[in-house]
Amino acid sequence: MGNRYNRKHLGCSIEGCDGKHYGRSLCRKHWRRATGEGKRRYQVVKNNKELKRKALEANKRWKQENPEVYKKSKQKSDKKYYEKNKEAVLAYRAAHRELERFGRSREEILKLFDNRCQICHKEEDLVIHHIDNKGRAVKNPNNDLENFTVLCRACHMIHHLHVTLL
Repeated sequence: MGNRYNRKHLGCSIEGCDGKHYGRSLCRKHWRRATGEGKRRYQVVKNNKELKRKALEANKRWKQENPEVYKKSKQKSDKKYYEKNKEAVLAYRAAHRELERFGRSREEILKLFDNRCQICHKEEDLVIHHIDNKGRAVKNPNNDLENFTVLCRACHMIHHLHVTLL
């Protein structure tokens, strides 16, 4: 899931605590104490009036101190912003997805393999395949260049279904 520390908030909202912000304006220690282990994420903070009040105050304070950042974050989640900047948002998501899945751009890997399927040499419907199958849905994907190959969709499906053609 990644690191939950948020750079926007500097510290815990509990007086006297100098811990880094973790969630709901609390440091990790106070967050865990508030929510308890194994409980739903916001359940205890939501039900504890004092913690909820402190978290809301800290959020309000942060919004007042950082209006530019708040406005930007609000815009990014805004539906109107999405509709207005749809192409830019989709391009950003695609680039981020490529970095997450391959550790580099998809075009770079396709170019390395001459934009051809390595089995049947087709040039359309190409897929980047992780040889060791440690790509998507794996905590630590293996994004080494030696671990990639380029296959067309048909060859990729055959590879994963373990079908042999004679």
